[in-house]
Formats: sequence, structure tokens, C-alpha cells
Amino acid sequence: MDAALQLANPLAAHRCVPMDGEVIDTLPEWGWRVDTTRYTAKYTPFGPLEINMRSPMNVIGFTFGRYDGLRAIDSDKARRHVEATANYLSFTPSGCEVRMRTQLNPDYTIIGVSDEYLQSVHDDLYDGGRLRPRYMSGAVHPRITEIGQRFRRWFRFGDAGDITLLDELALHLTAAAIRSLRECDGIPPDYPPLPSNVLQRAVDFVEARLTTKVSVFEIAQTCHMSPYQFSRRFSAAAGLSPHQYVMERRLVKARNQLRHGDAAIADVAYACGFASHAHLTRSFQKALGTTPSVYRSSFRR
Repeated sequence: MDAALQLANPLAAHRCVPMDGEVIDTLPEWGWRVDTTRYTAKYTPFGPLEINMRSPMNVIGFTFGRYDGLRAIDSDKARRHVEATANYLSFTPSGCEVRMRTQLNPDYTIIGVSDEYLQSVHDDLYDGGRLRPRYMSGAVHPRITEIGQRFRRWFRFGDAGDITLLDELALHLTAAAIRSLRECDGIPPDYPPLPSNVLQRAVDFVEARLTTKVSVFEIAQTCHMSPYQFSRRFSAAAGLSPHQYVMERRLVKARNQLRHGDAAIADVAYACGFASHAHLTRSFQKALGTTPSVYRSSFRR
């Protein structure tokens, strides 16, 4: 899957689509943005914000700080003063008009998805029925807060080459919004583990693509499952999420190359599917408590 990280206009001075002006039908071009074939992901840092938008897609938002400002949603013409707590999830359906103004908007992330994608994730969670999207916002469970924080770190701290992780976070935020819309208690349905032959198919697919970007969507497709169902069943069978498994296999490959080869560490990183030398180093430190250079030197004494 092709997905490029784009830096639009993160500066506060550009973050204004006047509430009294003409409504726009696109997502505002500020902050950091990734467009894939299945969703659009954005992260916008804190600062003044004013918006008058007709949502071009279903937008799932996660706001990290406290919101204090004016807001009017869809047919509500009155501009109401709104105060919202930190770490809250929101859902804006496609075609809904949103007008907001605040002097210090917290940083936030959004996932923009089509009606078809939203319904497909809904169908993985629930048997039958159609989802009835409507505007929604409110505080969320700490588990969803953790996912939101990981989403922010993906943009801010250099993991932008790891599209598998972004796929998983997008799926989980979408599922969280659907559960909130259904007024569910937040517990997803249990899924049985993948059969051994299907698990092996997924493993073989990953092994053949460790040097390139591989997404949850692609692995799920080769197993003839939806991404969300595949992620749940893979985790039940392997004890790791698809992203964790991919990272583990890349680290195994990197360790072998560091022990037995003389290639530069940056070349090892790219050969094992990491986005950069820094990405490999962070992953190494997290998993092994050391750096690639120290690890290599321990075998050359």
C-alpha cells in the first residue's frame, strides 16, 4: 500500500476557515497528513483554530487536551459555548456541517473513512444491522486513550514509515467510535484463533515482504478476511498483534545481519524494512535494551 506522510500547514496563523465565511467541503490543509486507499489520517498540533466545514467523509477524532470555545453542529445554528475534557473521542458523519472557534485548540488526530469502510468494520463487530452514523463526542476508556497517544507518537516521533502500526491504530479508533455510537460497553466480541494453515499463510506472506512496507490490510486480504477480524484472530493464535509480529521478525533479520555481515547500520535498517537508521535504533532499544552498534560490537571482540 502506498502512503506518503505530508506536511501541510502546521502553523497557527494558517488555521482559520472563518465561521461566517463560505463552508468548505474538504479537510483543512494544516498539520500532518497521510492518505491511503482506505482512510485518511491527520495530526494537528495545538493552537488557535476556526473552522466552517461540511465533512467530506466520516471523521473519527481524538482530542488530547481540554477544549473551550464556540461550536455549532449541522442544523444547530446557535453557537454554543462548549467545554470538553481532555482525551475525548468524537465522530462526525459524512455531510455534517461543523463550525468551531477556540483560542487554544488542543492537539488532535483524526481518521477519515468512507461509508463502506465504516460499515465493514461494524460488520466485523456485530452481526447484521446497519450503522446509523450521527455526531457524537465524549470521554473514552483509558484503553482508547492509549491508542490515541500511540497514534500521536506515530506522527511526532518518526515512526511514519511503519504503515502496519498506523493500519492497526486506524482500525481500533474506528471500532471505538462504532462501539460508542452503539452505546456499547466497549468490549469487542471474542474471535477464535486462526486455523494453523491460515496462520502459516499469513506468516509466509510477512516473511516474503520483510524488506518492504507491509500492511494489515494486505496480510488480511491474503487470508480472505477483513482487517479487523484478521487482527483479532491472528493475535489469538500468535500471542502478538500483526504489527508486533512484523517488528519481531524484522528485528530477528536485523540481528542476523549485524552478527554476520559488515553492512552499514543504515543499510541493515533499510534491508530489514525499517524506515530509517533511527527507526531501527528505537526498535532495538525498546526490544533489547541496547543499540545496533553496541549489539554488533559484542560479537566482534
